Amino acid sequence: PEEVYARPTSPFVAEFLGSTNVLVAVVGEDGMIRPAPGGTLIARAEDIRIAPPGETPPPGCAWADGEVVDVLFLGAGYRAYVRVGDEVVMADHRTPLPRGAVRVVVPPVVMGGKKKAGVNDAATDEKKVS
Repeated sequence: PEEVYARPTSPFVAEFLGSTNVLVAVVGEDGMIRPAPGGTLIARAEDIRIAPPGETPPPGCAWADGEVVDVLFLGAGYRAYVRVGDEVVMADHRTPLPRGAVRVVVPPVVMGGKKKAGVNDAATDEKKVS
C-alpha cells in the first residue's frame, strides 16, 4: 500500500488513496503552474506548502498564486481550500490560515524513486507533471 500511495499509477489511483489534488495543468520552465488541457499535476494535500504571496519557491518546486477561500478544522490540523484559477487546491496545514492571497508551492514529484519536476512536453516546451 505504501508504494501505491507514494507513486500512484494514475489520477484515479491517487484520488482513491488519500486526499489528492489532480489539476489539469502543466509546470512552465519558470516553475509556474498553468492550466493546460491534457496536462496533469498530482499533489497530495499534505505535500503542498502555503507561502506568503510573492515568496520565491525553493528550486525545483512548482508554484501558483491563489486565494485561501475556506479552512476546515480536522482535529490534528487544518485543511485550507485555495482557489488557483478555476480550480480549488486542498492543502493541509498545522495552524489555521487566514483567508486571502497566498502562494501554493508544490515540491518536486516523486516518480520511480527519483525526484523531478516533470518531463518536457515538446509541443508546449513546458514540463508536464503526471
